[in-house]
Amino acid sequence: MIGDIFKAGLSEPAEDSVLGAGTRAFLSKALIPFANRRKTASIPRRTVDDPETSGFEQDSPPPWKSRHLRSCSEDKVKRIVLQISLGIAGLLMLFRFGGPALFWGTTGPGPFGNRWLTEGGTATLLLDADLRFFGAMIIGVGVVFFWTILKVEEDVLGTLIYILAFAVAIGAASRIYARITYGNPGTAGTIPIAIEGAIPILLIVLRYYVGKDIKRR
Repeated sequence: MIGDIFKAGLSEPAEDSVLGAGTRAFLSKALIPFANRRKTASIPRRTVDDPETSGFEQDSPPPWKSRHLRSCSEDKVKRIVLQISLGIAGLLMLFRFGGPALFWGTTGPGPFGNRWLTEGGTATLLLDADLRFFGAMIIGVGVVFFWTILKVEEDVLGTLIYILAFAVAIGAASRIYARITYGNPGTAGTIPIAIEGAIPILLIVLRYYVGKDIKRR
């Protein structure tokens, strides 16, 4: 009401207003703080019930938002570190173990020039250590094969089955090459050739048809 009187006193001409010029001047000086306070009070402020700021000023992010940003940043860092770790593991499998073993076997220069066999054909401690590592990795691959038995219909694991089949096929080809080049490795090195040659074909063909059946459903 005071604000209305103040507006009326400022807007109406002197000859039409019920207030005199002196009264208007007094109101102009005395009521300006009240008018400004009313304008300030009319600006809506964020409250605790506001879901966007939860009672905090707009220029400073609320604690829940800061926690969310920190959590997203930590999740991103964890994902990047995990991806880097997977990349390092993949490079290690390819260049430290897989490449030298596949292309040279025990007769070649070995990983980074460290031979698995001495000149006299005696096994080195490096060969013993690497064979144990190969054994652990092959056990892991075997577990993956058993795990895919229950999930053959999933598309992502279909790609994994193709990768495993391709790896087995390359292993069978390397056995055949070693047999032709270096001679008969014995029963333990001959019988797996037939199995390792047939399994990749079965895996690829059967997984292809299972995938087609899934898409038709």
